[in-house]
Amino acid sequence: MQQKFIDLISKFNEVTVGTTKELMETNVRAFKKYSEKQIETINVYTETIKKQLGSVSEIKDEKDVREYIKAQTT
Repeated sequence: MQQKFIDLISKFNEVTVGTTKELMETNVRAFKKYSEKQIETINVYTETIKKQLGSVSEIKDEKDVREYIKAQTT
């Protein structure tokens, strides 16, 4: 009876460890994908800011301000 109980506990531990490893691997893959998407988003955001600052630096007079605002709302 004790040996059956010990075998049952051992099997339970094997299954638990295997499942935990799989879950950890899934979490690592998900985190890597999430991080890659975050980096992509930051790069797009940075490029957008560069373009906006380039547009603002070209403003010379009131007409340019109106054109800039019109382009932003579009």
